[in-house]
Amino acid sequence: PEYYTAKGERVRSKSEVIIADSLYRANVPYRYEYPVNLKGYGTVYPDFTLLNIRERKEIYFEHFGMMDHPEYCQKAIL
Repeated sequence: PEYYTAKGERVRSKSEVIIADSLYRANVPYRYEYPVNLKGYGTVYPDFTLLNIRERKEIYFEHFGMMDHPEYCQKAIL
């Protein structure tokens, strides 16, 4: 199935719709799956990259939505 946010963004799950719509309603600037280069990890795509407006700092938010799948869970905790 396809999932869309109130802003019309396509996301991967119902949980991500809820998160994105909550951020949008709270006027929190965010980007969905925006590429980020992390030292030691290379390019990663966190679910949400948020901007703390007051401090002008980015916050990376990864929603681990499939923790009931053993393989996914194992990769998430490493």
